[in-house]
Amino acid sequence: MRRRALLALVAALALVVPAAAAAPGPGAAFEQILAAAKAGNSAAVWSSLTAATRAHYRSASAFAASPAGAEFAAAARRPHRALVDEPFPSGGAVVAVTTSGAPYAGAMLREGGRWKLEFDPGVLVEPIAPRSGSVNAKVFQVAAQAMLADPVDTGAFYLDGKALDFRGAAVNGGRTVTLYANLPKGVARGRHTLVAYARSGAHAGALAWAFTVR
Repeated sequence: MRRRALLALVAALALVVPAAAAAPGPGAAFEQILAAAKAGNSAAVWSSLTAATRAHYRSASAFAASPAGAEFAAAARRPHRALVDEPFPSGGAVVAVTTSGAPYAGAMLREGGRWKLEFDPGVLVEPIAPRSGSVNAKVFQVAAQAMLADPVDTGAFYLDGKALDFRGAAVNGGRTVTLYANLPKGVARGRHTLVAYARSGAHAGALAWAFTVR
């Protein structure tokens, strides 16, 4: 009798005890890091960076004083809305937000069951066309270049948050890749945002920039 009562009690408790909360996805994790930066919580930001990033900068203060840290902190202070939030089967993810100033994009890597933000000095992503901040009469092609220490295995390209059907042209043994997309109908008038992402194994980088079509 006691055994049946104990089993019934265990079953009842299982109904009311909530399951452990799942770790947030890359977009939600990125929002948490932005919030920590906006609040000036450098310790929380530091713990949310990948192991490779922390090994490179060595301390939270050194990261905060770096150009990458200053740019991230500036983005965190501006009002923003989510633009891109896409994980990839390879384990990486790209996130991006639009802000009242310049847009911002980040590369996320999954470590220890959490999505963490990567700042890899060995990865360079640059706009090719249109240029950041440019004003253009017409835009029929967009392009970016990514340079990594190892051959690129994952790339992504977005216009105003929508994934583009892009192509890649690689040189330098696959370590330098041009991402480009042709847009036969052209880009509508107004302000637009491009996001480019590239990854090679444990190395990843992302960039967001804005341009205008008049």
